[in-house]
Parts: sequence; structure tokens; C-alpha cells
Amino acid sequence: MAFRGTMNWLAPTVLFGWIPVVLVMFLIMPARRVVLLAYFGAWLFLPNLEYSITGLPNISKASVTTYAVFLGVILFDARRIIRLRLNWWDLPILVWCLVPIPSALVNLYGLHEGISGCVTNVILWGLPYLIGRLYCNTTEGARSLLTAFVVGGLLYLPFILYEIKMSPTLHYDIYGFQAQQDFTTTRRMGGWRPQVFMQHGLAVALFMTVAWVSALGLWCWSGVGKLFGAPISLCCAMLFGAAIMCRSAYAIALMLLAGTMLAIARVKPSHRVALVLGLVPVAYVSLRTVGGWDGSALIRLSAQVFGPERTASLVYRMESESNLWTIAQTRPVFGYGRWIWPNRLPDGSVMVPDGLWIIALGRNGLVGLAATTLMLVLPGWRLVHHLRRVDARVPGVGVWITVVLIPALYAMDNLLNAMANPLFMLASGAIAGFAMPALTGRADIGPVASSVAKPPAPQGPEVAA
Repeated sequence: MAFRGTMNWLAPTVLFGWIPVVLVMFLIMPARRVVLLAYFGAWLFLPNLEYSITGLPNISKASVTTYAVFLGVILFDARRIIRLRLNWWDLPILVWCLVPIPSALVNLYGLHEGISGCVTNVILWGLPYLIGRLYCNTTEGARSLLTAFVVGGLLYLPFILYEIKMSPTLHYDIYGFQAQQDFTTTRRMGGWRPQVFMQHGLAVALFMTVAWVSALGLWCWSGVGKLFGAPISLCCAMLFGAAIMCRSAYAIALMLLAGTMLAIARVKPSHRVALVLGLVPVAYVSLRTVGGWDGSALIRLSAQVFGPERTASLVYRMESESNLWTIAQTRPVFGYGRWIWPNRLPDGSVMVPDGLWIIALGRNGLVGLAATTLMLVLPGWRLVHHLRRVDARVPGVGVWITVVLIPALYAMDNLLNAMANPLFMLASGAIAGFAMPALTGRADIGPVASSVAKPPAPQGPEVAA
């Protein structure tokens, strides 16, 4: 991995040392707590360092954490894997993990390349989804996941404030190198955009957005008055301010949209508002591909709301998407594979794929595009559908409505960006893991309000974590 500066000894030490640390935590802590500490601790504080290995996934903080957690599960909690039962709404993540194989074969890259791509997707996407399915699939587990986002956001707050004042240099100061090559993107809206220890300032902005949404959900639905002695209302206010200070117009728009959805769900009350965010990315990719929409209306709206600077970036993205869709239609089913797919039209126009959806389309065709979109929204749709007869004012239901918004927000962010984040896959897996017992009458959603028509929602024991 290329980077600016000279890496010091601390970066590889903490990266590879994270594996034994996680395994030791499995010996002394409940498994669910270890999972959350491992993933959130790694993503928030480990260096953005990657080692390339031919034919294997890059060694990074995402892969190292997944290796460590999955090894810990096998060694200390294998019964969870043995008891695992998949269902049809797990199909998108399975397709996303396997689609590199047919993509490589039809493009004559060979089976080895297909398996390599398959393993990469399993490590970055499939196993975090599976781990979330195993450990966050109860209401208590979902509440713990939301709490982890809130605590992570609060821990990041002083680092964000520091970089807003001093510029995004903490990664360089501590690990000796700057992971982000283009430092010009750290200056936005008249100030510094914090990056801390993530791959980009936009990743920090989305994380803080989700942290605020999580805090709002805990406050509105779970009756949480304090978090580690601090009023949850104060936590919400601080996280909201931090998300604004991350200086991402798109993340701010997503935050306001998600907050509105939660407010409507709380006041109405209704489960269906949680479906809105999931419908947006599906509608967008459908309209931009088979729908033939050129995005001009969105460009005009952006010009009115965000001004010419941000709109120029959007125009470039939209033009690139349109041109890349033109190219992708020549191999629409399985795409061009991971490596070489055309990014230049005959007239010389160069396209830069920014969003994960257009990258998935180019590499793995419509099959990959459908899989990468539905793996984030389909479990949530099923969950909301099967809880429709339960009063939305029940605290447990509100927790799940909040969790459903997390992968939906990530799916919306993937329309413009392409940053793998295992934290959001934990949420998607948690939702999928809860949806199956909801079908069979064993869902743990907490006490049912007296206003709910009989029979009340059944409850069942939660597997100790």
C-alpha cells in the first residue's frame, strides 16, 4: 500500500498484535462484548495499513479483525456456528460472496482468480455479516450494537475536535504515515474535515451520522436516560454537532433524513417508515441503469441546496455513472471481473467509478449489483414486514427499527462512495438473524404493550453471550 511518510514500528505491531488481543478477550469476556470491542476498537483506532498478498485478500485491519474474531468463535463458541440456520433472505450475501467465480470464468481469468475474489468478499463482507447474525440477533444484542456505535462516536469526539483545529494528522503523528493520498479533500466548507484513523473523512462523517442515529433510537425507544453517567440527550447533542463538524453535505443530509424517519416512527407510530431509506438505493440504481434516468433533476436540486462547488462533483459522478453503464451493458450479467474493465469511451472520455454500486456493476454485472444492494436492505424489509402486527411503541420494536436504518444508510452512502465497513455488515447480519425467529414465533422483542391485540408477541430465551 502506498502512503505518505515513513511507517513506524507501532503500525504493524498493533495491527498484527490485535489477533492475540482478541483471542485473550474471548477467554475473559462474554463473546458478544468481545465481538463489539474487536470490531469497533479496530475500525476506530487501528492504522489504515494494508499488505498485499498475491491470490489472497489484503492484510488490513478489517481482515485481521475478522480472522481474529472468527478464530475465537471457532475455538471458544463453536456451538453458535453449529446451530446456525440460513434462509432465503441470506441469498444476496451468499451471491455477493460467490459471484466473483462466474465473473472470472466468463472473462477467462481462471478459477484461481474467481476463488481469490470469492475469499476477499467473504472476509470483507460475508464473515462480518455472519458474526452479526450470530451475536447481535436478539433485542439485547441489537441494543448492545447501538450502544457500541454511540460509545464509539463519543470516544471519537475529542479526536475530531483536535483535527478540526489542527488538521487531519493524527494518523501521521501516531503511526508515521498519512493513509489518504489526496490531502486536498480534507479541506471542506471553510475548515478541516477530520479523518482520525479511518480511510477517509467521508467514512468518519458516515460513522458519526450512524452514531447519532443510534443515540436517538436508544433515547426515543429504549427509555435510556443516561449512558455512563451522561444524559443520553446530551450524548445526542454532542454527536449531532460532531457529525455536522465532519463537513460532509451528503452525510448531513442522510442524518437529517434518518432522524426524520425515527421521529415519524415514534410519533405515528409506524414500522413502515424504516423501509423508506432502503427503497431509495434500490430505486436509484434501477433508475440509473434499466430506467434510463440521467439524473438531471438531482443535479438541479443539488445546485439549489449545496451550491456550485459540490454540484460540480456530483455532475462528474453522474456523467461517469452514465458512461460506465454504457460500457457495462456489453457484459451485463457477470461484468468484466475484478481487474481490467474499460473506463474510457471511444471519444476518449475517462470515467472514475466512485460508488460501490457502479463498481459492483462493472466487476460483477447486474448479478453483483443486485446482490450488493439487497444484502443491505432485504433483511430489514423482511423484519419490518413480520413485525407489522406488533405495536411500534414497544421498546424492542423501536430498537430494531433503529438498527434497520443502519445498513440502509450504508446502502445510500454506497451510491456515491465505496468504502468497505464491517461495522455496518454486523448490523445487516443482526437483522437477518432476528428475522428467522420472527417467522417461527420465537422472536425476543421485549414486553408487549397492553394495547396490542392478542395474542401478544411471543418471547423466547436469549442465548447467553
